Amino acid sequence: KNGVHIEMNERGKPSGTAIVQLKTEIDVENALKFHKQKLGTRYVDVISLTTKVEEGTTTIVDSKTTAKVKTTSPGLHHGAFTIQLNGLPWTATQEQICHFLFGCEVAGGKNGVHIEMNDRGKPSGT
Repeated sequence: KNGVHIEMNERGKPSGTAIVQLKTEIDVENALKFHKQKLGTRYVDVISLTTKVEEGTTTIVDSKTTAKVKTTSPGLHHGAFTIQLNGLPWTATQEQICHFLFGCEVAGGKNGVHIEMNDRGKPSGT
């Protein structure tokens, strides 16, 4: 199952945002301790999200503000323990994100990371 989803911008480049699926609520609590910590030279925001599945689509919502973050595609594993990382270096890899969240169990581990591709094999940006 996919644990880390790095979002791409309209030019197919990393956007600086990732959605991360964790195994437990304790992992989410531990991940929130990394809020405003550095990954490389950038301070990363860690936000707890909730997911709501309705009629075949999944809406990801900021747990504190209840603001809709995005509607995801089926490629991302949907569950209750989700965080969003903002402000990532554009060069951040899935492995670096797993390492940044040291002590948190990412769903699928390093093998669970996923960059969504479109039907032409290019990053889809979602």
